Amino acid sequence: MIVRATNNTSFEPTPAGPQVGICYGVIGIGSHEYEWQGVKSWKNQVALIFELPFCTLEIDGITKPRAISRIYTLSLHEKALLRKHLESWRTRKFTQAELQDGFDLKKILGRVCTLNIIHAEKDDKTYANIDTIMAAPADKKDLTPFNEEIYFESDTDMLIPNSCPDWLKVKIFASREMNETGQQNHAPEEVMVSERVNEKMVNEEFGVPSQDEDRAF
Repeated sequence: MIVRATNNTSFEPTPAGPQVGICYGVIGIGSHEYEWQGVKSWKNQVALIFELPFCTLEIDGITKPRAISRIYTLSLHEKALLRKHLESWRTRKFTQAELQDGFDLKKILGRVCTLNIIHAEKDDKTYANIDTIMAAPADKKDLTPFNEEIYFESDTDMLIPNSCPDWLKVKIFASREMNETGQQNHAPEEVMVSERVNEKMVNEEFGVPSQDEDRAF
């Protein structure tokens, strides 16, 4: 029988309202099955992770920016939330050429934005969620991320980055792509449920073109 230490630390939710954010994670989590009104369908999804440089917390004696994430369907359909958030962030609509050629999500890594955070109540707990993404304040566009950038595509032979949050690793290994291809040649280390929940809470706490042509995305 193995006993492990668990982290029972809890954090107050990120304050609601606008927060400056920097995207440091673009993680494809693969296709997952959902059911809506009795109809099942598969959705290929991506998680975007943002750090909040002006909203910090102390972890293991180190002051770090909080982080917050949101999972999107990987689509630029006119009704897709990812498209709406990217267009709001870029302050312009996608052109037909961009929609046809596709948009490289790597471009948003390290980019600064304004996140509008809202609170939701569930099971007597308060959760902070990303409601909208808007352009960064003019004087905050050149901020440097605290965290190392994380990028992963689920339909390739890329190995899952070690810095990828554990709760997202669990989702990746539960995806249709992983089950069908088994492209990862090793299983992740066991993630304790309590640790996974705490990691998810931190990540839940935890997409502004510049006027300069070379910085626009």
